[in-house]
Amino acid sequence: VMEPKNKNDKAYILEFKVAKSEESLNKESQEAVEQIISKKYDVNLKEKGIKDIIFVGVAFYGKLVKVLEIKNHYRRWTGK
Repeated sequence: VMEPKNKNDKAYILEFKVAKSEESLNKESQEAVEQIISKKYDVNLKEKGIKDIIFVGVAFYGKLVKVLEIKNHYRRWTGK
């Protein structure tokens, strides 16, 4: 969790996963974001008045990386 000093700035919650194959990178990055949501990692930030929260799921397979980003808990996929 990267919490901003100013509550009007963006906060970032990152979850990392290791994929078992290159083909599973997308699935793992999506599961990382789903874990952030299901385990409610954003609750403490919201309680502090931080509204702009970015969820980032990162999946690794060797040197390959897949990053998936969701803004403000909405199911709007913005990452690649």
